[in-house]
Amino acid sequence: MPKTREAERWARVEYGARTQQWDKVVAAATPEAAEKDRVLIPYALLAYSEMGTLPDNLFRYPVSGPEDLDLEGEITRHGYYFAQMNAECLGSTNEAIHHAFQTACTTPHGMSLGTLRQLIKYNIASGNRDMVRKYCDILEKNPMNAASARTARRYAESMPAHSNLDPGPSETASIVTHNTYHTLRAMALEGLFDEAAAERLRCLLLLQRDLRNFPGTFSPDEDLAALPSCYQQALCLINDPEIQRKLSPAVTGAFQQYMEAYNQVRMKEDDPIQPGTFWEYYFLAY
Repeated sequence: MPKTREAERWARVEYGARTQQWDKVVAAATPEAAEKDRVLIPYALLAYSEMGTLPDNLFRYPVSGPEDLDLEGEITRHGYYFAQMNAECLGSTNEAIHHAFQTACTTPHGMSLGTLRQLIKYNIASGNRDMVRKYCDILEKNPMNAASARTARRYAESMPAHSNLDPGPSETASIVTHNTYHTLRAMALEGLFDEAAAERLRCLLLLQRDLRNFPGTFSPDEDLAALPSCYQQALCLINDPEIQRKLSPAVTGAFQQYMEAYNQVRMKEDDPIQPGTFWEYYFLAY
């Protein structure tokens, strides 16, 4: 049954994301599956981001804009759940808690056992001992989860009495916005920025077709010829002889071939000239 297969696919995707078994996510959220269900795309890209191979796989998927990276505006259970997983991976625990509640609101009773387990996990990470105790009290009532709730409670007893959350005034606190670029920048200022976040930022700029800011994400001594292909493909479009000189000859040669074919035959309805490249994405009108 198609609906059963769809439910099984989503179960594999969500379970893989929750347990950080990213290979299970990408095995279920394939480019072929994403052609039929575009909501799978951000899950797959998050998985590749955590696996350290996002730029190598970004344009294998039928991406059409930055929303394919952050699922902004998707107010469904899948959208809320992705926002929760995304916030967890970015290290924004408070935001993960917020989206966990949003996800729970889509369930029949406004809460689920899985959400309670996640809330316990996030509040341990945030240092909220009292909240951990509260959710353990609830989860212990369920026989299947009682043992894990007791284990979490014992751990909570060893936690400091006061939360390690920022005690500063709320008006100066960094906030998460609906603009992923500004959110990543704010997190960088808070020290929550690693190589995975840097790659997500670069890929976000590519999806925004922002070639003005993209080159500035690399250091002056960066070995451009060693960058992932889609990054070099984007840099081919920068009118800077110094940048062009540093790119791989294979990429610049492919770009020359692409532009020759583009100028001769490209029409919107034509088949892709070089499928899976940034050039195809950049020049196509959606």
